[in-house]
Amino acid sequence: MITTPPSSRAMPRWWHDDAGRSWLDELPARVADRCAAWGLDLDGRPWHGSNALVVPVRRCSWNGWTATAR
Repeated sequence: MITTPPSSRAMPRWWHDDAGRSWLDELPARVADRCAAWGLDLDGRPWHGSNALVVPVRRCSWNGWTATAR
């Protein structure tokens, strides 16, 4: 399961947004659910911009190709 980067949570966008902070709290479980549904394995730590989270993933298959979900 991912951990939302603390530097992402500290962005001004979330300072006064209770609903947004709740969404961030739920995000690791949502990412895990989508990875399971799409047959993806996490392939590194997530990184972020000011309003985006990028999660590197690997397809669960014989060829092991990589992709990024954001």
